[in-house]
Amino acid sequence: MYPWTRDRVEWYQRAVAFTGFDRALADLAAEDLPLEETVCDLGCGTGYLSLELARRGYRVTAVDRSKVCLDWLREETARRGLAERLTVWETDWHLLPAGASWDRVMMVFAGKPDVELERYLSLARRRLVLVIKSSVQSHVQADGVPPLYLRGGDAVEGDLRRLGLRYARRDEVLEFGQPLRSRAEAEEYLKAFQVDGTAPGSALERLVETEDPEWPLYLPNRKAMTVFSITR
Repeated sequence: MYPWTRDRVEWYQRAVAFTGFDRALADLAAEDLPLEETVCDLGCGTGYLSLELARRGYRVTAVDRSKVCLDWLREETARRGLAERLTVWETDWHLLPAGASWDRVMMVFAGKPDVELERYLSLARRRLVLVIKSSVQSHVQADGVPPLYLRGGDAVEGDLRRLGLRYARRDEVLEFGQPLRSRAEAEEYLKAFQVDGTAPGSALERLVETEDPEWPLYLPNRKAMTVFSITR
């Protein structure tokens, strides 16, 4: 995983706003969630899901150890007037205070459910929602670079079955591409997010033109995922 910088946070949040990824993901993660229940966004990253849930009226605790991400999140929480509903904790989830728990814990592309599932479950009084990224070619990689194979939904489902847990599974694909000002910015973006050391190369050829004068170029990204809703 690349280290967060302020530029990377700004790019990420621009993609969230442009594609509506936060709203689409909140629809999945907060399905059947009553407003009176408390929520923890564990490993929240930039906090886009926390902000959207707080906007909808939920009481949310956003937990992450990245100061860069959480500084941005605190600024946005204040700017959007959500401080009464969104609490930010800058800590590793292994260091949460004893007895910490919420009605629903959400982990989006975070954590290691294959080795720490019981820890996550201990924090959720009613339901744990895991969003697992599928094994796909990264949109920032040049052609010919092998995809990063992750431990996908089928493997996690096997763990849940072995533990005898009640769950619902849903496979989804959401658009989460990057709007860009210019080809030069696209090159800068690709270099910032690539983790394999390759040059942008043919990834630039995936750029498409838009009709948006502010963001005339767009790098598509069909993000495949599996959502598990695990009932305690």
